Amino acid sequence: MVNRRALVPLYVLGIMFYVLIINDVKVVAQDGAIRNEILMEVNKLRKEGCTCGEEKMPPVMEVTWNDKLEKAAAKHADDLFKNSRFSHMGNDGSEASDRVEKAGYKWSAVGENIGKGYATAAQVVNGWRQSPGHCRNMMDPSFREIGAARKGEIWVLNLGAWRE
Repeated sequence: MVNRRALVPLYVLGIMFYVLIINDVKVVAQDGAIRNEILMEVNKLRKEGCTCGEEKMPPVMEVTWNDKLEKAAAKHADDLFKNSRFSHMGNDGSEASDRVEKAGYKWSAVGENIGKGYATAAQVVNGWRQSPGHCRNMMDPSFREIGAARKGEIWVLNLGAWRE
């Protein structure tokens, strides 16, 4: 006969494992519309060129989407949201380069934009355009790929170039 009380810790452990897996999937699962809109807005800006602060930025090559950059962005957005923070530094002291490496992205160039309080992808990209540093990131020709995520009102955009 099986002692049911002996199985309780295994049952609890199974539930905890399931919750951790589901939460991790939620962190990296993004609305496809947001992904497409961010990519479209950033590429529109890159194709047209713009002025970042006082610096005229010429048109540059479009970027493509990278799931590893998205995963790192999602983890950072989740961290900022859960800890009520707004910073390029993670709650664990990590920087963007640390987070993209942990997500498996081998980079030769990496950048990060964060935004808060925007309702749509178009609004957050426009907000980044108004910030000279964030604007320069989006217009930097060394960046070839992006990945972005949103958690609540927190937006994170990672930009990178894969190391050959």
